[in-house]
Amino acid sequence: TRYWRDWSSDVCSSDLGGDLIIRDNGQLQRLALPLLRIVGGAVLVLNQPRLSELELPELTVTGDHVIIGRHRDLDAALSDASPGSALSSVELGALRAVGGAIVFRNNPKLEQFALPKLSRVGDGLLVEQNRALTQFSIAGGAKILRVIRLDDNDALTHLAGLSNVLEAQGDLVLTNMDALKALDGLQNLRKVKGRLHISNNQLRTLDLPALETIGATFEILDH
Repeated sequence: TRYWRDWSSDVCSSDLGGDLIIRDNGQLQRLALPLLRIVGGAVLVLNQPRLSELELPELTVTGDHVIIGRHRDLDAALSDASPGSALSSVELGALRAVGGAIVFRNNPKLEQFALPKLSRVGDGLLVEQNRALTQFSIAGGAKILRVIRLDDNDALTHLAGLSNVLEAQGDLVLTNMDALKALDGLQNLRKVKGRLHISNNQLRTLDLPALETIGATFEILDH
């Protein structure tokens, strides 16, 4: 991918040319790769029911997806009951560029995640089915292409993690969040280049004071 080529002139022993796949290790409790800096493919941490510690402090660039939890699309035989992870917190403190999507899906104990240096994501941010998630943070100015989707995060009461998003580069989708009663955190949102879809939450107020432009449809459904 373009991200891998941009960094490949400085390849060293802390770089990985292909994918990093950590999957279906039922007893694994801690994963630490403290020197890993660049991954040319994807980073997949899938179906780890006892994994409570994940340390990738120097991970800076991936050429493809970063997926933590589970992802049915990667395995047609994977059932809906397959476990995600036991992680309660994830911080990818050095991560700047991701060629694919960043996905946090089906991590039942995940309370927070942080992407403090994120600059660019090529294929969207998907935060789905993390029933304990209460907060997250994304670097100001991060360009997230295609879609930002928050779905089925039952404990999320606010959207402060999106307060640095002034322009959504694609779609912005907010669905199925039982504790979300207002759009606190979107007060700085000026532009959505794709569609803005908000449905099946518990909104009592809808206030988007800075919003000027939506490139496609604007849907508010089933509150």
